[in-house]
Amino acid sequence: MELYYSYENVNLLIILIGAILILHMVTLKKIKKRTVLFANYEILEKSMGKKLFRKNYIPLILRSMAVLMIILAISNLTITVVMNVANVDFVLALDTSPTMSTSDNGNFTPNRLSAAKDSAISVMNSVPKGTSFGLVSFSGKSYIKKELTDNHDDLKDSIRYLEFEGPAGTATGDAIITASTMLANTTKKKVIALLTDGESNEGVSVNESLKYAMNYNIIIYTIGIGPRNETEANASIEVPEYLKGKNATTYSVPILDENTLINIANKTGGKYYHVTNKTELDSAFYGAILRANSVEINARKWALLFAIFLLMIEWGLGATKYKTIP
Repeated sequence: MELYYSYENVNLLIILIGAILILHMVTLKKIKKRTVLFANYEILEKSMGKKLFRKNYIPLILRSMAVLMIILAISNLTITVVMNVANVDFVLALDTSPTMSTSDNGNFTPNRLSAAKDSAISVMNSVPKGTSFGLVSFSGKSYIKKELTDNHDDLKDSIRYLEFEGPAGTATGDAIITASTMLANTTKKKVIALLTDGESNEGVSVNESLKYAMNYNIIIYTIGIGPRNETEANASIEVPEYLKGKNATTYSVPILDENTLINIANKTGGKYYHVTNKTELDSAFYGAILRANSVEINARKWALLFAIFLLMIEWGLGATKYKTIP
């Protein structure tokens, strides 16, 4: 089980907790001043049946916890529980264009595609048995490499056999349509995990492919690999393996089209990941596959109810055990 919440209200939380602490100290100070009206503290304590100057830590804790629950509620608190049954069908769509042969100066060994294959195979060991996967590769065109199957050993072999393919280009839209067609008739939750290092410049437009995917309620998680802009690209220019030995002196590094990948994920209810090394790539695959294989429970209402409950307890204690001396 995992908890997700926004950090945008953390400053408000700090301010409110600080205000509660200050008000608590001021209140205690005023209570102490009232005791000057009594000549004998010992008699007063006996009559009250408690210590006169108790620090009232319990009300302070209750108030602070209530504020914390309120802040979590307005920060979109979500509880994510990974399902124990195979209730999701996946299609992996992997970019196999020649630009995936670069190692990003050693960040991916021996290259981007091999690292992506290793990460995809690794995450499959963590999904429930019976979960079906399909495999699509794409460059300037898209290709079905494996239809939906729950035989993970066969799928792993298909992933291992992936190689760099032509024609040149990146047909992201075609890959989405091909993968969506494979998922169209399943009754389970439908998810595509798409990885690419470039910009969609061949085949069907991404917007048209998204309409097709959304028609079947398909969720798409996107993984972008490679430089985000020209500055990053110029800092990591490397002649890929497929050009080595061909007297290549110049090489145009493809720039990752993050805006499109973010748009794909947002419109379909998925998430976008940008990766620059193998560790981040592993995390992205695990995040996409395992997060898709989970149930999200919006806990905002329960956080608010718990805050009200805590405030009622604090009010009850303030009216009885911690009642202020008149």
